[in-house]
Amino acid sequence: MESCYYNYYDRKFIEPHFISLVPRSATGPSYDEKMPFTELDQRSRFGHLCNYLAEHKIQAIQFQGSFDPLVCEAARVTSTPVLVEVLHNIEPGGLFENIDHIIGVSNIVGEMQDSGINYTTIHNGINVDEFPFQEIKRSNDKIVLLQIARRSKAKINLDDLESDLSKKFPNLEFVICGDEHTHNSNDKIQIRGVVDNVQELYRSSDFFIQLSDNEPFGLVALEAMSSGLPVILSNAGGFKEIVDDKVDGYLVNGPTISEAIKVISTAIESRFTDNYETIRRKGREKVVEKFKIERCVKSYQDLILELYRSKSADASAHAVFPSGLTEIPPDALVGEALYDFQSQSLAGIAEKFAMLATSNLPLKQSQSLKTAHDLALLLKLRCPADCPKGIFSYLFYSGDATPETIESCLEETECIESRGLSESFNRFLGGTKEQ
Repeated sequence: MESCYYNYYDRKFIEPHFISLVPRSATGPSYDEKMPFTELDQRSRFGHLCNYLAEHKIQAIQFQGSFDPLVCEAARVTSTPVLVEVLHNIEPGGLFENIDHIIGVSNIVGEMQDSGINYTTIHNGINVDEFPFQEIKRSNDKIVLLQIARRSKAKINLDDLESDLSKKFPNLEFVICGDEHTHNSNDKIQIRGVVDNVQELYRSSDFFIQLSDNEPFGLVALEAMSSGLPVILSNAGGFKEIVDDKVDGYLVNGPTISEAIKVISTAIESRFTDNYETIRRKGREKVVEKFKIERCVKSYQDLILELYRSKSADASAHAVFPSGLTEIPPDALVGEALYDFQSQSLAGIAEKFAMLATSNLPLKQSQSLKTAHDLALLLKLRCPADCPKGIFSYLFYSGDATPETIESCLEETECIESRGLSESFNRFLGGTKEQ
């Protein structure tokens, strides 16, 4: 989406800045060398982020949810006027109180929210020019069913249906693309893995099938519809917000194998009828009308501008570096450590937790505490010599009274005493023993 913001935000209103908190890889799926990303110093992301926000007079932050204490704390301490969380998965957001608004990619994401923070659905969009409507030229009776999905993401994969469908329709061919499909191709099923030529796949197939039960939205389905390929999707998650059943595509209840075979059979029987052409064209019309990327980005732009104007009577309000900031907030340190974990840097986690172990401030957010607990146990297990002394007494100080933390605290008596926690710790142990 970053390249879409870059290409479609109206520069009269929004000048986008793109910040990467981890090193970017040229082999990554969303890498674009034309994008002007700023990569932060990996040893002090928080300080550099605060400096960047202040130096560039940032007025709104849009971050990918749902748990990013580093960004949320940087927005808080710099008093950045607007903080917007974007959720691409079916999960609760709004974990930090300074979040002004949550944007989700589907209504099903909105149903997961209970934080009390205002929520707006903005459906994802695609560049329809990249997926032009294809006229059908093939006249043979071979029918190709296409799936593009990571195996674990689909509740039902095409190879689960091949035997039953082939008995009814011997002229079928199955093409399966995506990660984690480890079985071999045969005369009926082609396993392609990750592919680059998706447009060609849409042109050479007759139906697109994706049967997940927790899909937050589904951009690949939009690409197929834009290309004129009828889609058969599960009637679950965000898919049911894309397709009107038997109007511009097909929906499978459950999804269950029996329902899938029933719906796919109905679709196949329509292949050489006028209804097939009608659904193809209706699908394309739906994408052009509701899911163009220009419309999507304009919705983001309008909402961010509305939030900024409603929050700031002073049109010059922007992030400022906090005077007197002498200590990185503990939740931000957990955020730093989490990015180190994602970069597979145990040394980075140990470094951040050494600072956390000496902090005089407790963790504020329950998810921060849980994450710190998990990362501390990982350090203790994988790199015991590097696990900072006092980290578990700090976690107890912050409210973590889990058995693993208590056990580790018994090895940190000196740290417990230095924090003045001896009495409460012993009282807790006594109460635990009594129970």
